[in-house]
Amino acid sequence: MRRRAKIFIYVCCFLFLTGCGKKEKNPVEITLIHGWGAVEEEHGRMREIYDDFEKTHPNIRLNLKSMTSPQEVVSKVRNMLSVGEVPDLIFMGGYGKDSVYDFMVKKDKALDLMPYITEDEEFKESIAPEIMSYWKKEDHLYTVSDVLLPAGGYWYNEEIFREAGITKIPESWTEFLEVCQKISEWASKTKSDVIPIQITQENSAYLADALFLKEGEERAIIEDLTYDQFYEAIQIMKQINSYDAQSGIQYGYRDAEAMFNEEKAAMYINGAWAGSLISDKLSINYAPFPGKDGKTSACLSACNGYIAGNTGDKEKMEASIAFIKYILSEEVQQRILKETGQMPSNPQIQIEQYKAEKPRLYQSVKAIREADWKLEVPSNQWPTLKLQYFQENIFNVLQNNITEKEFFERILMNE
Repeated sequence: MRRRAKIFIYVCCFLFLTGCGKKEKNPVEITLIHGWGAVEEEHGRMREIYDDFEKTHPNIRLNLKSMTSPQEVVSKVRNMLSVGEVPDLIFMGGYGKDSVYDFMVKKDKALDLMPYITEDEEFKESIAPEIMSYWKKEDHLYTVSDVLLPAGGYWYNEEIFREAGITKIPESWTEFLEVCQKISEWASKTKSDVIPIQITQENSAYLADALFLKEGEERAIIEDLTYDQFYEAIQIMKQINSYDAQSGIQYGYRDAEAMFNEEKAAMYINGAWAGSLISDKLSINYAPFPGKDGKTSACLSACNGYIAGNTGDKEKMEASIAFIKYILSEEVQQRILKETGQMPSNPQIQIEQYKAEKPRLYQSVKAIREADWKLEVPSNQWPTLKLQYFQENIFNVLQNNITEKEFFERILMNE
């Protein structure tokens, strides 16, 4: 009886310990701070893509801290860093390069992605060359983007161009101004309220960079310009802006988009991604900006995107890496293309395969790729404070509230 009792106790203990061993481990929790929190459709689609991460990674719980813009993300993260908090994961959306990004890299608060990339061939193949060429420094990489930014040009309404007698895309800035004049004369003759194009604070730097581009060079850096070159570019911007009776100062990018959709503007400065925001009823095409010497210029690059925090918590950091791999995976990249109209950064996704399904995206990306000069987008090319001052004050110089000389000197002063 004693022997049986001992055996029974041993068996109970074994079953108890075995049961404890099978107890499920709690999911690792990470928080993603992002700027896709607004009400627009593409914001909602991106949040759905984020939410679906847990379906393929049930051992990770992803908490979303949704901001309505990348600027809010920068402000939120700066506040966290100022009190010693390191975020698990951030989506910067192209902002905070000279503040949050630089601070986290210099202070070892950003996780270096290269060790994870070199040990995972699939991860390595999902990183765009445009990301590596700009953001990789001394074999370290601290940020990746899920999309590329094909831009540096404008959408144009084919029907308005045809009615205004425009038979070809302008190949120089002189021809571009002639197109604006033709559209203006046509609108006056037909008593319509169509304007050629709108300059807004958001798109002004794209236009300026194309104008700043010097012959034979592939970069347009404000610090390298002489005052005469700067002055010449501003004069062209003034002529373009003169066709807009409202001077564009009260418009944001959504207002410019609405005017183009309502056929009140013949051209719309924005990137390839804007094709999905334009009415399907319009017949439109994309063209790069004119460059120097009859050559065209455009932008095809990647901004700072996802940054994983170097929190010291191995499980959280690995969970953040798992999310980055997820967002760059071919399946998710295809969703981003189809559902949001953005250009995926994963080079395995070939835009040619979507020529029929996404004709606008295909045509605009093709036109940008065929441009003679490829520039970085302004948020990469300009120091943040200089870009901010330029965009906030461009209409002061276009409307002659300050002189070109004063504007130029103040831009250079902003560090």
